Amino acid sequence: MNKKILITGANGFVGSNLIKKLEKNSFDCTLIFPPDFKYDKSRFVCKNIDISKPFSLNEDFDFVIHLAALNITHVGKADFQDYVNINSIGTFNVLNSVKCKYFILMSTIGVYGNTYSCLKENLQPKPLTNYTLSKYFSEIIASTFSNSIILRAANLYGPAQPVKALVPVFIQNALANADFDVFGPPNQILQLLYIDDLTDLLIKIISQKEPRTGIFNVASNKKTTLLK
Repeated sequence: MNKKILITGANGFVGSNLIKKLEKNSFDCTLIFPPDFKYDKSRFVCKNIDISKPFSLNEDFDFVIHLAALNITHVGKADFQDYVNINSIGTFNVLNSVKCKYFILMSTIGVYGNTYSCLKENLQPKPLTNYTLSKYFSEIIASTFSNSIILRAANLYGPAQPVKALVPVFIQNALANADFDVFGPPNQILQLLYIDDLTDLLIKIISQKEPRTGIFNVASNKKTTLLK
């Protein structure tokens, strides 16, 4: 029997890239999109759900991949309550909507705050923005589930990424010979993460019978700096 996978945020940068790969595999997926999002036809089950409100899916899943989030690459401003409603309360609602064997939460290394030391998973988080604070809250909520896998991803990049994200902004401004602001020490080490590497990791996790649980930092082993 094929594994049953529930994916939230299927319309996002990570979700859309992940789905393209899953369509070539034998997983039985249910995709959750925002309420007003118009999705293309798919061999997967597709649903429009507002995760900021309680909902119920009377199904059992092997894995839930929770990608849905209001994040800092979105155009326009959002207050703290907006972030909490979707990122924190949304995580709670997803956890309580279904029965699953494993719950995968996509988080961010931003929860560590402005630290320039080597990031280890046991480092105390110090979120400094509304977004990263709401993601840390979502981690705490996900951690109440015994089989949770929390992925703290580095800055992502790849084709079709929203222009408001870090790498696309740098590229766009460089191509336009335009100035752009750089916040942080110029020699600060960055470890970026290519989208295919992340989606490959997610597929590897859900392909395992008993994957490791806990909190994991996810980044490339290649290092660069803001100057480079």
